[in-house]
Amino acid sequence: MKRMLILLFCLILASCGGGSETDTPTITIDIDGNDNGVFNEQSDFYLLENSNDKEAILKITYKDKYGKSIVGSVVTFTTESKEVLFPMGNKVTTDVNGQATILIRVEPTILRSLTTTASILATASEAKNAILIYLMPVTVSPSFSSVSATPDTVNTGGTAAITALVKTNLNSIVPNGTVVNFAASCGTVTASSTTTNGVATATYTAPLTAPAESFCMVTVSSNNVILKVINIIIGIIDPTKSSITATPSTIVVEETSVITVMVKNNLGQLVPNGTVVNFTTTCGAIPASAATTNGAATASFKAPATQPASGKCSITASTSSVVVGTVDVTINPRLTITPASQTINRISGGTAVFTITGGVPGYTVTSDRPSFQPSPAAVAQSGGTFSVIVPAGSAADTVTYTIKDSMERTKTAVLQIQ
Repeated sequence: MKRMLILLFCLILASCGGGSETDTPTITIDIDGNDNGVFNEQSDFYLLENSNDKEAILKITYKDKYGKSIVGSVVTFTTESKEVLFPMGNKVTTDVNGQATILIRVEPTILRSLTTTASILATASEAKNAILIYLMPVTVSPSFSSVSATPDTVNTGGTAAITALVKTNLNSIVPNGTVVNFAASCGTVTASSTTTNGVATATYTAPLTAPAESFCMVTVSSNNVILKVINIIIGIIDPTKSSITATPSTIVVEETSVITVMVKNNLGQLVPNGTVVNFTTTCGAIPASAATTNGAATASFKAPATQPASGKCSITASTSSVVVGTVDVTINPRLTITPASQTINRISGGTAVFTITGGVPGYTVTSDRPSFQPSPAAVAQSGGTFSVIVPAGSAADTVTYTIKDSMERTKTAVLQIQ
């Protein structure tokens, strides 16, 4: 039936074949839509049947009323269809046989579920003719489209970006402004958005409590066609798989320690970048929060100016949904040597005793005089002592002792021998 309509359409306007004498010059139009060199096959009149079926060759034959070829005549092609283009231009000149060919290309501008038609008119100085082509439906194609979630694992209350690249059955991007719909089985997602260069985006927010299945499904559709259903894993921040550390774990008053929280979910996966970790402390100071990078959030803790009664400050890290953990930082007083200086009579001699407190044990003690070495040279605990024996009849001298704790802090004590 469609073939008969095409032939009838051509005959009404001028005739697709030509040959006998007519009252006026004639133009006939033939079409090769599958590039096989054979014109006017039934399939030639149908374009957009697949992604490779966008172009066709039109061949015109221009003859005078006696059936002789008209040579060197310009023929102009026009169409009212916004989807039919002439990529090599819309004018051709007839050859010695009165013939010329032109390339047409169809670029769909809308989605449609039905076959439509487009008329192409060829006009010369004394004749014109038209040909009718059929444009097949252009629909959204799940097989050519793609949908992704970034990240595809989120924690309760977390977010993911849903990106849909929507293509047609011709493997071309859908027209700008095509509506894409989103629906979530749990949590929430942007209801719809429109495409730009084939891409539509939405924001998914996970529920505050994890679903029994440990995942939520997001369904993406357009033009009543489901493009894809994706699963987003919903993780729960798990303190048993997370950790919190202090480096160093023992400091002196007003010094700092780096608090590092490694946050993982119940699947053992690192939480997404940007997950907010909140900090509190029983003493000293620490920033209120920090965001994770590669699962880790860090903050600088500063010890108070005086040692707390408990000897420690406790830092707790938490997210919006769970306490991740607590770490203790031991706070010691500053490294102190008592007395800082003492004197021994060189005539009668005697023993000088120094007490080491504060800092971070253990300690090493060195002397700048080989004759007056400390005993012991290593002190294990805060409150420990070292002594120096000054023999009777020693020469007058000033001896300096350098005490270093395990964190390389130093303090000096002086022995006057007079």
